[in-house]
Parts: sequence; C-alpha cells; structure tokens
Amino acid sequence: MKVALAQVSPKLNRTNVEMHLQEIKSCKADVIVFPELSLSGYLLQDKVYEDAFCL
Repeated sequence: MKVALAQVSPKLNRTNVEMHLQEIKSCKADVIVFPELSLSGYLLQDKVYEDAFCL
C-alpha cells in the first residue's frame, strides 16, 4: 500500500475542491492524506475577512 502526503495551499474559496481533485488524479498512491480543514480553507479565517461559503 502506498500512502502520499499532499502539501496544498488552501484558499478561502471554492477552488479547494478542484485542487484536491487534481491532486487525487495525479497521485498514484492508494491513500492520500490532506491537511486538516484544507478543503474549506477554514484555517485562513483568522487572517481574512471574506466568507467564501456565504449562502
């Protein structure tokens, strides 16, 4: 079993999903580990005032 660690730079918008999908398609590992909360970019919330998931 091959395990890969993905180093991504999340943004506070919806492009994180596309970025994750590109990483998954390009990787030849069985399991890919992404950083916690990298899909939503939540860790950036303290640094910026924009709300990317406004309904």
